[in-house]
Amino acid sequence: MLPLRNRCQRTLPLGNGLEFGWEMGGRSCCVCNEAPFKYKCPSCRTPYCSVTCFKKHKEESCQKTLPQEEISKSPLQLQEEVTLNTTCTAKSLNTACPTKVLEAEDPSWLVDNNRLRSLAELKGIQDALRDPELQKMILKIDGSSEPEKELERVMEGQAFREFTNKILDIVSPQE
Repeated sequence: MLPLRNRCQRTLPLGNGLEFGWEMGGRSCCVCNEAPFKYKCPSCRTPYCSVTCFKKHKEESCQKTLPQEEISKSPLQLQEEVTLNTTCTAKSLNTACPTKVLEAEDPSWLVDNNRLRSLAELKGIQDALRDPELQKMILKIDGSSEPEKELERVMEGQAFREFTNKILDIVSPQE
């Protein structure tokens, strides 16, 4: 086996889906090596502690990796997983959920991933998403057989309308 220069280097496969590397090591940020990590890079799963460290990591050392089970799946298998798992049943905001296949009449309506990430990091948005009532409304829209009608219904309420206006102000600011 090749020696690791530091515990934050990429992991080494041991077989049977097991890997040796930083995930088995300590809990400090792999960018600054000082603070405990709180997040993992969505592309390569490297742990980092802050936005500053994330930006530095992206600029200097990020290498996108896919888990072995994702590599072995065909595009058709991945598509079936996405369409079968259309609603989020997560109990916490930190749990990733499957997403629906996006359908947009106009591709310019879609928000790019960088803007979505920066939106998710905003304290005002995070605070709003902790509201159990707002969570219920979002899950109801997502799980509806007619999501557009459900969205229209919840938009009648002031709380949901304020939340969506916050998002729209950030995603597409008026010039």
